[in-house]
Amino acid sequence: MSYVFVTVGSTSFESLVQNIDNKRVLSTLKSLGYTKIIYQIGSGKYVPSVTHILPVECFKYKPTILNIIRGASLVICHAGVGTVMETLKAKRPIIVVPNPSLMDNHQCELADTLVIQGYVVKCLPENIIDQLSFDFSKRTSWIPTDLSPFNTLVQEEIKYLYKKK
Repeated sequence: MSYVFVTVGSTSFESLVQNIDNKRVLSTLKSLGYTKIIYQIGSGKYVPSVTHILPVECFKYKPTILNIIRGASLVICHAGVGTVMETLKAKRPIIVVPNPSLMDNHQCELADTLVIQGYVVKCLPENIIDQLSFDFSKRTSWIPTDLSPFNTLVQEEIKYLYKKK
């Protein structure tokens, strides 16, 4: 099953969910071959109501969304670091939609940096339809950084500090 996963994180991001939950966007997703849409709406109050175009699943929270991300054919998400990094690690196509209502607009900074590096596609909630046909094969694949030298250094420093006591 080729599904789209829409996730807003733990906060409310009504405009993202509402802009996907409309006939035009859902019809476009269906024409692109997607067969289902799964929404994680966080603390939002808006519950998707357009269900006659594509089957819909909706939930507020789960202990982990990693398996949903790994199984998705497309992830449309807020620009939360955890969600974006898990999606990149899972090598899933991703459209990032920063939530500008959050503190310091940090999501835009993260999204802009990842766009410049070619990892993600970014848009505003109201422009989501314009990005659905993007050729995701043109984005840069995420290559995880080997942090073992750093982790080893930290462990050695901790051991050294405890020996001094």
